[in-house]
Amino acid sequence: MKNCNCKPIKMVLSFKYLGVTMDFNLKWSEHIHNIKNKIRSSTVLF
Repeated sequence: MKNCNCKPIKMVLSFKYLGVTMDFNLKWSEHIHNIKNKIRSSTVLF
């Protein structure tokens, strides 16, 4: 067996993939929260 000089994978609380933010349980709640905040801030402009 060959030695692997790969870096270990670190655990993160959330990550963004293809523009969608998911947490470590693969839930979209953080993404939905971010979208709601963007909509609220843009409605103030109108």
